[in-house]
Amino acid sequence: MDLGLKGKLAVVAGGSAGIGAAVARGLALEGADLVLAARHGERLHAFAEELTRTLGAHVLPLTADLTVPGEAEGLIRAADERFGRVDILVNCAGRSYLGDLQEFTDEAWDQALQGNLMAAVRCCRAAVPVMIRQGGGRIINIGAVSALQPSEGQLGSNAAKAALVNFSKSLANEVARHRILVNCVNPGRCLNERWRQRAEEGACREGGTPEEFLDRVARQHIPLGRFGRAEEVAALVVFLASEPAGYITGQSICVDGGMLRSAF
Repeated sequence: MDLGLKGKLAVVAGGSAGIGAAVARGLALEGADLVLAARHGERLHAFAEELTRTLGAHVLPLTADLTVPGEAEGLIRAADERFGRVDILVNCAGRSYLGDLQEFTDEAWDQALQGNLMAAVRCCRAAVPVMIRQGGGRIINIGAVSALQPSEGQLGSNAAKAALVNFSKSLANEVARHRILVNCVNPGRCLNERWRQRAEEGACREGGTPEEFLDRVARQHIPLGRFGRAEEVAALVVFLASEPAGYITGQSICVDGGMLRSAF
């Protein structure tokens, strides 16, 4: 199937590792040009060079902290100046913030909201006028299944990701008349460096191997009985950015192996 992405310009915020990197690779495989943003410049530039070397992709890497006001605007401006358009925006920046109510200070709340909500809001606010000018675009925000089914000990992240889901739906309604489609993809538990570290710690604490720890966690919480892969989340994101997905907007879609227990 031709996804119609060849020559499109995609901005991927948080595009140097994990799901963001998998999204960038998936878009590059379909022929899209890329602007990648992340805080860790060395890793970002190395990944951009890899995509260019192995896939022949046109990639502009930009080191940016999108929790800082002005950085998101600079990112979109640089993309527009370099490529003359922004067809796709994927907001994948953010991380988990641990702590219960008494531990979560005002400063911690601000960090969780800046990282998991406001970074995406700022990128959208900067990109939408460009998309209106060119007659349309796609925005995919990366939330989390914990927005719908809260994870224990992640009070701030749960609330911020829930706000991101609602923001995505609200924005989809607002910009639909401009042929801008907005969706939110909610990953469940995907195997990443954070979970590998937890597995090492769990194996030391409980005995057994890290692989056995991960297997126990997966069988306990995930109906499919395994952790997801970043590439499985990226596949949906790439599809939502594509021409065949032209009638899908305002949706919140989980990629979680059945982890979300609710039917609605």
